[in-house]
Amino acid sequence: MIRNNMKFLLYILLNIYAIFSSNSLHLPTKNYPTKVFVRLELKHMTPILNTLSTYTTAKFSQANSTTKEMFASYCQKIREAQYFMNTQPDKLIYMGWIPLMNDARMIKFRDYKKPRRNDNTDIPYRKVPTYFIFIEPNDQTNTLIIQKIINNPTIDIDIDVSELKKDLVSMAKDINATLDFNPLKSFDNGRWFLILSESKMLECTQ
Repeated sequence: MIRNNMKFLLYILLNIYAIFSSNSLHLPTKNYPTKVFVRLELKHMTPILNTLSTYTTAKFSQANSTTKEMFASYCQKIREAQYFMNTQPDKLIYMGWIPLMNDARMIKFRDYKKPRRNDNTDIPYRKVPTYFIFIEPNDQTNTLIIQKIINNPTIDIDIDVSELKKDLVSMAKDINATLDFNPLKSFDNGRWFLILSESKMLECTQ
């Protein structure tokens, strides 16, 4: 059952590119960083989260003492994302971040790292989204409001999350928009807000 669900999940991710309504912010057309994002609509994100919920529930029931808490956390965040998505379905843009679709990043990565786990049957790990991002565009202020960042629990791979910050910043710059991470203060105990804030500080010191 898990295997069939994962094939369905990746079929959606790799074959569907959403077309957004005309009143949404226009996303960039350059090869980079658009290449590292897959765009999804509500009708695609709903079955994706349903599949991930089934996956994490099954993994939780099979987990040992060292991984049980991790999968419990995944389950909680996915349920929270599902609830949030259902409360404002017409306001959000959904993105899957596929960092290794950046060729230079992939060449550097493959020389010394491999995923610890990739449960996406027959799908190269390079093509698997590591995170899903919920974005609320504000056309009046030309702002991309980052509401949620959801880990994809089907893959366990070491990716520096500062790369996510760089790709989001590059995408926003491409469309003359600004990023607002403030909603992340109240999500996942503020973990993502702190992570992205720290990556900003690191950029400033380099």
